[in-house]
Amino acid sequence: MKKPGLSTVLFAAAFCMMVGVGAIVSILPRRILDLSADGISLGLLSTSFAVAYLAAQLPVGYLADRFGASAFLVGGYLVCAAAGLIFYLAPNASVILVARIVQGIGEAPALSRQKAADRAVLEKLNATSRHILRVNSRIFRQ
Repeated sequence: MKKPGLSTVLFAAAFCMMVGVGAIVSILPRRILDLSADGISLGLLSTSFAVAYLAAQLPVGYLADRFGASAFLVGGYLVCAAAGLIFYLAPNASVILVARIVQGIGEAPALSRQKAADRAVLEKLNATSRHILRVNSRIFRQ
């Protein structure tokens, strides 16, 4: 049996992370309201993730370029997994807010380094495959 290549492992990890994030985002409003938080808390949760993600992009990119992307990619996935565990165990809305910040920080290396890994795979493919991946990347751009 053939061992999966690095690109297969990276794509599978990115898929699992996106499914997890999608599951969290879909239940987040109900979970916050169940914990008796208000609409302002819901807005803070959305904003806290985006601010943490944005703030972590440049430092993570710089450090990953300097020290190697692999550790940051794996670390990002582990931090996102920790955020999911915090969500699950959260007794109140404040803890969920911390989890969203942790999730934003974890997704910064995971998503930015994943794109770099995708580019490395892209460079090894033939012209037709590269064209298909470029089209897909433009369709699914964030």
